[in-house]
Parts: sequence; C-alpha cells; structure tokens
Amino acid sequence: MLYFYGGNTEPYLVQGNLQDMKLAVEASASGARSVQKGIETVQSADMVFQDIVRVIDDLTSQIQRIGHGIDTMANENAKMLQASVNIANTSGKNSDEAQSVSAAGEEQSASMHEISDASRSLAQLAGDLQAEMQKFKL
Repeated sequence: MLYFYGGNTEPYLVQGNLQDMKLAVEASASGARSVQKGIETVQSADMVFQDIVRVIDDLTSQIQRIGHGIDTMANENAKMLQASVNIANTSGKNSDEAQSVSAAGEEQSASMHEISDASRSLAQLAGDLQAEMQKFKL
C-alpha cells in the first residue's frame, strides 16, 4: 500500500525504507570492516605466536646443549676426582715406602757403627795380643 501526500509522487514509506536500507548497508559495511580488522589482528597475533614458538624451540635446543655440556663437565670432574684420589693413594704409599727406606737406612747406619765399634775393639784386642806376644819372645 502506497500513500501519497500532497501531490508528491514519491511515497514517504518507500523513502523511509530506502533510508533504513542505506543505514543497514552502511552498518553492514562497517561490520565487514570490523571483521576484516579482526581477521588482520588475529593473523598478526598468529604470526607473533609462531615467532614465540620458534624462540621457545631455539631456547629448548640451547638448553639441551647446555644440559649435555653440564653432563660432560660432571663426568670430567668425576674423572678428575678419581685421579686425585689415585694420586693421594699413590702419594701415601710412596710416603710409607720412603719411611720404610729411611728406617732401613737408619738401621744400616746403626749396624755400620756397631761393626765399626767392633772392628776397633778387635783392633785393640789384636794390638793387646801382639804386645803380650812380644813378652814371650825367645
């Protein structure tokens, strides 16, 4: 149903509908722009998240390499500790052996003094004996 007022050939109802349709088209276009901006924001966020994932992957790889290096260092430290213990044990044995050699040397020195003292006593006795023998000369 169309209503005409005052000789105007264009109905007010149609004009109102056209205005409403214009507003709807503008709102739809604005909504489409908002949706497009939202899509761009989501795509940008996706790229940022992909970059974050790459950084995390790189850090994980570096942490694994560092962990491997720490394990290697721990193994080398254990070997060095064992070598130090072996050196300490060997040094202790060498010290014990050196003390034994020193004690044997002291014993030899004491024996040499006793032999020397005994030799002097024998020499004295031999001299005394010779003097006594001189008395019995014919």
